[in-house]
This record gives sequence, structure tokens and C-alpha cells, in this order.
Amino acid sequence: KPAKALPASREALSIFRDIDYRHGWQASSLFALIRAHLGKSEVDLALRAASQHLQRCRGRSDSAEEVYGLQVLSIALLADGRPDEALHSCREAKDLAEEAEDLLLQIGVRHSMMWVHFGSEDVELALEQMREAQGLARELGKRNEEAIAKHNLAFLYLQKKEYRRAKALAEESAALFAALEEKRNEGSSWLLAAKALGGGGGDQAKLQDAIGLCAHAQEVFAEARDLLGEYEASRMLATLSLRSNLTERALSAAERG
Repeated sequence: KPAKALPASREALSIFRDIDYRHGWQASSLFALIRAHLGKSEVDLALRAASQHLQRCRGRSDSAEEVYGLQVLSIALLADGRPDEALHSCREAKDLAEEAEDLLLQIGVRHSMMWVHFGSEDVELALEQMREAQGLARELGKRNEEAIAKHNLAFLYLQKKEYRRAKALAEESAALFAALEEKRNEGSSWLLAAKALGGGGGDQAKLQDAIGLCAHAQEVFAEARDLLGEYEASRMLATLSLRSNLTERALSAAERG
């Protein structure tokens, strides 16, 4: 909840600054702070916090922290309805990451650019960024980053209603997360696969398969003790069951949610 996250993220950021501990931790705390402000519709405060952090980063010869700061600033700018400035911030971050020859930073920037393009309703450019992120992840041998890229590609293809492609990518992503024992992310990918399978129409066979995937996602979330994930899966399971005229199962899923 934003109200509870705000003081915690502010304190975390203050501690990391006091001990001058960077390595992305300051940026992670800042990101949590920005999300909390945005969750409370405090866009001006989010912009101020992101801008102030970026100013601190500049001039310290810490290109990584500056890249992180620019990415967080892009989120605040996008929330303020300034997509062009958000994209400019991402491009500046991309240039810095490439100058540093840091492939992991470059992957992160492409994720930010994806969300900016998606927020501007340009799904094709968002897809381009994720394809590049996936390629960089493979080059770097980062299976976790490859799994995230596949998940985001699946999400974008789902928005384009390319259900078959979305489902295949979501299942590939889920398999990678499973191998990495990242249960929460695995559950999210299985749920995305269920959405793709259930989104293609009222075919009963597909709906039954989607219900199976959704139930599996619910089990994975339960193993991860992710109550929010379980709730989302149970809601979707209820919806799919109703579409498939499985009233008893729909009521059971709703009660569990």
C-alpha cells in the first residue's frame, strides 16, 4: 500500500545514501519511493524526488547510478503525461550504458524504453526494445533477464491479440523461471499464458486448457506465498469457469479469492 510504502522506501533511500552504498540499491529504493508517490497520485513529488536523485548522481563519475536515475525519472515523466521527455531520458540513459559497455545496464534501459513506448501506445517500438533486451540477455548469459524479456514480449503480443505467439512466449518464460526457482515470476508467466489461451474466443477446449493453466498458476503462487498472485489467479479462474459454464468451480474459485 502506498501510504505504508512511502516512509519505508524513504528511510531505505536515506540509509543507503548515508553509508554511500550504491550498486543499484539507492535506485531500487528510489523506484519504490516513486511508485509510492505515484500510488498516492503525488506526481509532482515523484518528479522532484527523481530529479533530485539524478542531480546527486551527476558529477560523481558513477555512470551506473546515473543510468538508474534516468530510468526512474522516465517513469515519473511518463506518469506526468510527458512521454517525449520520458523517452529523451531513456535515450540519455541508453547512451551512458553503451559508453560504459555494460550490457546489463543496456538491458535495463530497454525495459524502461519498452514501458515508455507502451505508454505512448506504440506497441511495435515496445516490441523492438524487448527483442533487443532478449538478444543482449542471451549474449550475456543471463537467463533471468531472458525470462523477463520473454514475459514482456508475451504481454505485448497479448495486447496485439496475437494469442498463439503470446502463449508460446509466456510458457517459455514460465519454464525459465521454474528452472531458476523464481516462483512468483513463474506464476505470473503461467497466468499470462492462461490469459492468452483464454483470449482467443469461446472455444471450449481452449477454455478448459486455460482453466488448467490458471489453476497451475494459482498453485505456484500458493507455493510462493504470494497472496496477491493467488487472488489474481482465483479471479481469473472464476471468470474462465463462468465462460465455460462451470458454475460450481467458478463459485469455489471466487470463495478462495
